[in-house]
Amino acid sequence: MERANNSTCVQCGSTVDTVEYNLLDFPYWNPFRTELAARVGHSLSVATIFAILCGPAEEDLPPDPVLRG
Repeated sequence: MERANNSTCVQCGSTVDTVEYNLLDFPYWNPFRTELAARVGHSLSVATIFAILCGPAEEDLPPDPVLRG
């Protein structure tokens, strides 16, 4: 897979096609973002989505595997 020659979104024609655009602004994902924001209890940001996908750092987890969940 190669990088695109320009930054135009091939789905909607937006002149911006970045990771942030796809996560936070791409119209197709609006219903899913709305549901996710309702579940986490606040609006979404790149940091929020990163935390959801990646979880806490290993060193921030309790040492007991049972407590880690």
